[in-house]
Formats: sequence, C-alpha cells, structure tokens
Amino acid sequence: MIGEIEYNLISKYIKPIETGNKYQFILATNDTLVKQHFVQNDDRENGIENTRRLEINYDDLLVELGDTAIIKMQCIDALVSSYYTALAQMGDSGPRGGTTPNSPPTNISN
Repeated sequence: MIGEIEYNLISKYIKPIETGNKYQFILATNDTLVKQHFVQNDDRENGIENTRRLEINYDDLLVELGDTAIIKMQCIDALVSSYYTALAQMGDSGPRGGTTPNSPPTNISN
C-alpha cells in the first residue's frame, strides 16, 4: 500500500575463498520458525563480506519495527542445496504458494 514501510531481513557474512559453497538460512521471528526455504549459492564474491536480502514470501510473514529475528546460516552440500532449492520453488513462491506439486530431487530411494 502507498505510504507503508517495508522491512527486509538481510544476511551479512564473509564467504570462504573456496568456491562452490551452498548455504541454507533458517529464520525465526518473534520465537516462531518461518516455514520457508532460503538457499543461496557461493558462485561469486568469495573471501569478502557479502550482504544479501532473504527472499521472503511476506504473505505468510509480517515483520515490523521492534520484532526479533534470528537467522541461522548453515553450510550444505550441493545435493542438499538442490533439494531445498526445489522445495522453495514448489512451495514458497509463485501463484497461490508455489508450482504444481512435484517431488524434489533426492538421494532417497524406495
């Protein structure tokens, strides 16, 4: 709406010099876990300070001045990154919450 103030959550960290790292961010606001998937790739800007806004679906989350946010950053491997990226694309964004239901890539077999 016109005149509303929007607040964004921005991660700030120094990436290792090595390339190929993948990260998952876990977010909690006001002691409540946010049920969205945040994954970032380490494809550039290695060895320097990085800031990146978390791509949040604000339909499910309202952040206001004075709220408490805790962001946990986890280093994950390429397969886990692929899995969480697929989950994010299927359930966290897009019209009415995501794409058509599908199974994300995984190393689990029946």
